[in-house]
Amino acid sequence: MHRLLSFVTAAALSAGQAVAGPYSTYSNDPANPHDAPIHKNSEEIRAWANAVSDYSPAPGVGVMYQDPVAGFGSLGDLYDPLNPPETGTKPPFHGVDELFNGIVGDLTDSYGFIGIDDPGSITVSFPAPIYDGPGHDFATFENGIIIGGYLSAELAYVEVSTDGVNFARFDGISSNDAPSGGWPGYESFDVTNIYNLAGKHANGWGTPFDLADLQNHSLVQSGDVDLQDIRHVRLVDIPGSGYFVDSQGHDVLDPWITYNSGGYDFRLSEGVAGLNVVPLRWDGAPDETGAWATPNWHDGNSGGHQPPSRARMVVDVEGSIVTVDRDFISGVGEDGPAGSVQVDNATLVVDSGIELEVTNTVTVGTGGLLQVDGILTADNVIVHGTLSGSGAIVVVGSVEIRGVLSPGGSGPGVLLVGESIELTEALTEVPEPSALLLLAAGATTVCWFARRRTPGRPACCGSRFGRGIIRGRSSTCR
Repeated sequence: MHRLLSFVTAAALSAGQAVAGPYSTYSNDPANPHDAPIHKNSEEIRAWANAVSDYSPAPGVGVMYQDPVAGFGSLGDLYDPLNPPETGTKPPFHGVDELFNGIVGDLTDSYGFIGIDDPGSITVSFPAPIYDGPGHDFATFENGIIIGGYLSAELAYVEVSTDGVNFARFDGISSNDAPSGGWPGYESFDVTNIYNLAGKHANGWGTPFDLADLQNHSLVQSGDVDLQDIRHVRLVDIPGSGYFVDSQGHDVLDPWITYNSGGYDFRLSEGVAGLNVVPLRWDGAPDETGAWATPNWHDGNSGGHQPPSRARMVVDVEGSIVTVDRDFISGVGEDGPAGSVQVDNATLVVDSGIELEVTNTVTVGTGGLLQVDGILTADNVIVHGTLSGSGAIVVVGSVEIRGVLSPGGSGPGVLLVGESIELTEALTEVPEPSALLLLAAGATTVCWFARRRTPGRPACCGSRFGRGIIRGRSSTCR
């Protein structure tokens, strides 16, 4: 960010520090009840916005900062019309190699002015809608830097839309009267006085937003914006001269004027994160076989989606068979891990040689079948249906099996469990011969059997059933 401090702003640096407000500080502040920041690697994130539907920067952004998808897309800044650049000159760091022609009202050149040109903006969309759920629903990320215990970053208004046409703006607050730190060109501000404006948290930390704050907005009341079906988020840069105001009429201040990469900075890969995201469901017809990676997932209103990183995936079309035919592993490729997977009255097959990583829980409902011939890694596994396959299942947390454990295939299946195994009314049909090896590396292995193959003989932890073995560091048999 290239910044040049105006005379008025420079004078404000000596005005003293503002009184701390009630809102969160610039980074890790989990106890703040209003807007505790979200780290970019937080497991609360279910999906990132993955498409830019409109990018309209203010004039003068440098060519190196006009790519919000592959690089950075700056929204640009606006000059003071009462103090324009000198005619025939180009201010230092102005992003475009063009001399100012002296016409403030020229809308075709690379010089934008407050009150004449529109501030820069960007609109992004999600692979599945975000909705008004528990807590905050999404978060925005910028690249602010900490200077002298305060934050130097550009701010933006935040708006959401269902149809991409009607946008409801959050009521933001910014009560700073002057910079609290920094130096000319890099003023920093006390962000505890800022709320519901994008950009108030440092690089790597996201500013959370709760859609419930918009429930009384006129567009929500009219039905033009559905808080349970938000598909677009728009960020509108705020040139921090004090010309633009917050919802309470306060002047909004941030470093101004900025050049080249000026204004709010956006990068799609870490731009807007969905926290409450509508689950995607398999859109196949009954008895249809389909691949996991094909765009046959729908969110209740439209189809054609591919499984996004960390989204919740639900296979609930009765009789359908979905095959995981490509790796979905954290940090591999563009797909990332699935956040959670639920299989109801359908079959999910992880092919041999394929690895599926799930960052949360795999649930197999009654009537569901999970067949793992490759590798499945998950935090937790809950089975009310059938767990089958000849591959490996690695579980960081616990496994709860209330349905049928039915290993099969050409080789031995392996279930590696980090914490506990709970077989509650499970193994209603103990496989014989069993090819599954259950290994519990954690502290507890708890097993219940509703029916045993040989009545009166215990068949629990540390014992054998068929050729299968259940082992644990400590065990409880009930």
